[in-house]
Amino acid sequence: MVGGMGLIGCFSTYVAHFLVTGVGGLAITNDSKLAVAMRSLMNHGRDNIYIGCRDDEGAEGSRLQEIIEKRFLFVHLGHSFRCTEMEAALGVGQLARADQIVARRKTIAEYFNRELARYADALQLPVCPPDRTHSYMLYGLVLRHENKKRLVNFLEELNIETRDLLPLINQPIYRRLFGKLEEQYPVAKGLNESAFYIGCHYYMSDEEVEFVVQAFHEFFATVGVSETSSRSFSSALLSD
Repeated sequence: MVGGMGLIGCFSTYVAHFLVTGVGGLAITNDSKLAVAMRSLMNHGRDNIYIGCRDDEGAEGSRLQEIIEKRFLFVHLGHSFRCTEMEAALGVGQLARADQIVARRKTIAEYFNRELARYADALQLPVCPPDRTHSYMLYGLVLRHENKKRLVNFLEELNIETRDLLPLINQPIYRRLFGKLEEQYPVAKGLNESAFYIGCHYYMSDEEVEFVVQAFHEFFATVGVSETSSRSFSSALLSD
């Protein structure tokens, strides 16, 4: 499972992502010592005895005295990485609907797969093995031959936003630090040149999804790419 490898798993909850709190993210661990350190680091390096305003609830006697003495002690340098109560409430609400969110994203991605399969000679579509699940935060595409810039610009002119896959080797900061790395990583170079994402967000309507599909049909009709299948699907299938 994603987040299950290593000692710490990190997730972004930015507005375009799977679970949303507006901005920010979260970190998980099953190591109790790391959990203590992480809570402290996100809270200015505060003593972990009192991280939240309810940490003294039910405390009495010597325990309450210890909390009073330590609750405003800072044991090392830290940061202000706490989410707000509003952001946390959004995240809790999103978790309650996580299965529904994944199901909708999967429905949209499967519809894209069905409609764009006719362009298999031009497009490599995402594949999910039968023994896996996929949250489809984004829908990734790789162009086999067609010019990526031409297709991306065509979609953007229709207000269909795209994202590069972003292998990091071509980022200006890494070029300054390490020079040109593309020739050492030919797969990443190829993805930079030919791959991009489109959205399959939970809040996309059936009409918006169909608009995206029709834009691809229009583009490939314009550039003269032949379909590998003449089968057509109704947008009504999207809600099945």
